Amino acid sequence: MITVTAGSLQVGEDSRVDLGDGGDRIEAAAAALLGGFLDTGRDTLVLPTGVYAVDAGRISTTDALLPVRGVNVLAGLSGGSFCYAPGTLTVDAAGMASFVPEA
Repeated sequence: MITVTAGSLQVGEDSRVDLGDGGDRIEAAAAALLGGFLDTGRDTLVLPTGVYAVDAGRISTTDALLPVRGVNVLAGLSGGSFCYAPGTLTVDAAGMASFVPEA
C-alpha cells in the first residue's frame, strides 16, 4: 500500500511508479496514475470525499482531471468499492463510496 499524507510522491519527469503484478491499494491525490497491466491482482484507487465523473482513462471533478490506466477498482476512504466503469462515483463526508453506472 502507498499512502501519501502530505506533499507528493516524486518520481521524476517521464518516470512512473511501477505497481508490479497488482493487488495494490493507493491512497493519494495524484497528477496521473498507472496501475498494473498483468492479469494478476486488482489495483484499487481510494478517493476522498467528492463527486467524480468516471470515464475510460480518466476520473474528473469540477476542477481536476486524473488520467488513469490499469486501475480495476474505485473505493472511498472508509469503504464502498466498485469495479472501474463509466459513471459517477460519490464519496460522502463519512468516506463511503456509492456508484451510479453510466446509462
